Amino acid sequence: MRSKNRPVGQKTSSFIEEARRRQIIEAAIEVIARSGYPGASLAKVAAHAKISKSIISYHFSGKDELLEETVHQIYEDIWASIGPRFRAERTAAGQLRAFIEAEFAYLEKNRARLLTVGHILMNHRDRRGRLALHEESERQTLQMLGGILLQGQKAGEFRDFAVLPMATTLVHSINGALGHWAANPELSLTDYARELVTIFDLATRKQPAPRTRRG
Repeated sequence: MRSKNRPVGQKTSSFIEEARRRQIIEAAIEVIARSGYPGASLAKVAAHAKISKSIISYHFSGKDELLEETVHQIYEDIWASIGPRFRAERTAAGQLRAFIEAEFAYLEKNRARLLTVGHILMNHRDRRGRLALHEESERQTLQMLGGILLQGQKAGEFRDFAVLPMATTLVHSINGALGHWAANPELSLTDYARELVTIFDLATRKQPAPRTRRG
């Protein structure tokens, strides 16, 4: 949803407006990564971006929209990095490996984005008090990873298992690894990615049928 303060009848944003929105979102990412969710005031974001608060109000209807758009922009940036490698894979196992390795590689170089999306997802509530952004994020990730797992089963790559529990375990393993690294940045996120790929390769792969002994 775009700000209601924009001129009526303006159907598309100009290049300058989009650049300004991106500038504001980048400032929000840096402020939240440094100060956490409680520090995500529009005044602090404006000061960091070296603009007036009224400029933020022109481009965003309020703090809620800014935070929501910040999360969406971070996910778009992550997928822009992951997408080419993911789409190049022709097997479910390859897609699973590409997703984990490419996501971790991107976030290792963009720690502020990981911190910011974590702060927002775990704290921002909608008018009904729900962690709606967190719920939406988890639902979409489960749907995507569940689709890969199901595809692997149908193709005969993966063994029979309950897809939802496996996808849920994978999602929480990824989030747990990222959360631990966020708190301990001296550790290698590459090591986490490698071990997760190995764990879920072993957990999903189809075992060869046992040989029957000849009498």
